[in-house]
Amino acid sequence: MKLALYKAIGNFATEVIILGIIYFGLVFLKVLPLDINWWWLLTVLTIIFVAQFGYFYLRK
Repeated sequence: MKLALYKAIGNFATEVIILGIIYFGLVFLKVLPLDINWWWLLTVLTIIFVAQFGYFYLRK
């Protein structure tokens, strides 16, 4: 379980960094607005993290 948590946290941090760079790049290019619904984003990121943890936990 500990190994699955570490792998999930590592992959999740990488995804958040990459998605953040892409998002702010699109904001800079004026493709997306800067004001987004942060609760929706938090919910989606939480679901992604739980799904990754479940995947790595059941994968062993």
